[in-house]
Formats: sequence, structure tokens, C-alpha cells
Amino acid sequence: MIAENNYLHSNKPDFDIPSGKLLQWIENSFIETTPIFLYTLLPNLNEPQYAQEFVAELERTLRTMEVPLCVGREYSDIYTEGADKQRSVDFYFYPAEQGASRKSLFSVEAKRLPTPGGQNRFKEYVLGAGGGIERFKREDHGKGLSNCGMLAFIEKQDFAHWYSLINLWITDASVSESWSTAECLIDYTISATWAKSKSIVKRKSSDLNLIHFWINVQK
Repeated sequence: MIAENNYLHSNKPDFDIPSGKLLQWIENSFIETTPIFLYTLLPNLNEPQYAQEFVAELERTLRTMEVPLCVGREYSDIYTEGADKQRSVDFYFYPAEQGASRKSLFSVEAKRLPTPGGQNRFKEYVLGAGGGIERFKREDHGKGLSNCGMLAFIEKQDFAHWYSLINLWITDASVSESWSTAECLIDYTISATWAKSKSIVKRKSSDLNLIHFWINVQK
């Protein structure tokens, strides 16, 4: 019973992978998955369907990379004390070792850009009822973790457009909300089909490093 309680209420993942190595593996897996995902992509998908297809291909990528990671969909944090067990993040990475904790090492929220649903949901990548970054900020997702991710499927405009607009939304939020311009996206890198950047999310408990990976799904 004591061992079980320690397992359930630990705020730290049960793994020995250095943070830098973990992030490198995850970034590489995203990059290697993208061309196959795009090649086999069906038209007219919604957000859960995009995530479903990406994660299915990502799982195959991790096996070919031979890294000690698994990926799963719809993660509810039943392990971390104080986490909201009623909320789930779109997908997550966890240790491949048999018998190790299945607690998330890195949680990812997926979004479409632009977000469908009209003007009241337009800024949902950042904030709002389903706000992606805001969910990490409130610790609805990623509680106890120091690194998490946002994955976006770009359906209109280009990467530069969304990089500028999302930073504008964060800057605007810093005027009236509990945000800071220090949370703007930085280190923007672009390729033909994907772009990546990073940001710091200011939380009450501790800052969170957020990796942003975007895929252009426009045909």
C-alpha cells in the first residue's frame, strides 16, 4: 500500500532519461513522422482525427528510432497529486520500459489553425474556453512537468502569419490578463512542411517550457 501511494502521488515522472535527450528524441520523432503523415493524409479531417492519424504514424516512428518511449492518446493525469483527473490532453509520451510508471513524460495539446467555430474561438491556440496554451498555464495539463508541447495543423495562411499573430495575441493578453510578453514564442525555425519554436509559460507553481511544432496540411 505504501509503494502504491508513492507511485500514485509522485509529482515527478519515474524515468532516468535526461531532459535534453528526451526533447531531442521527441523533436526528431515529430520531424521524421511529418512527411509520412502528410503523404497518407486524408482530406477534410477535424482536430481529433488529425491527432489520431499523426499519433498512429508517430508510434511507428518511435519503433524505428528504437528509443525507450511510447506514445498514447487522450491522457488523463491520474498520477500527480492535485492534477485535474477530469481533463485529458490530446497525446503524451511515456516510458517504454515494462513495469515503469505510465505517467506522462511530455504532454501535447493539438489544435487546428485557424480554429474553426467563428470569432469567439479564433484565439483558441492561446486562450479562451478551449485555449491550448492557457490550459498549460492553469495546469489543467502538464502539472508537475517542466516540458510539454503544442502541435498545430495549419489549414490556411503560412507559418510566418501564425507566428506573428499568436505573439500578438499573447502581447494583447499581457495588458489585461495574467500573461507576460516573456511568454511570446521565440527561436522560430521553418522548413517546407513544418515549423517549430518554443516559449515559456508562466505558472503559479513553476515555469513550463513549451515546444511548438506546426505542420502545413494544405494541399
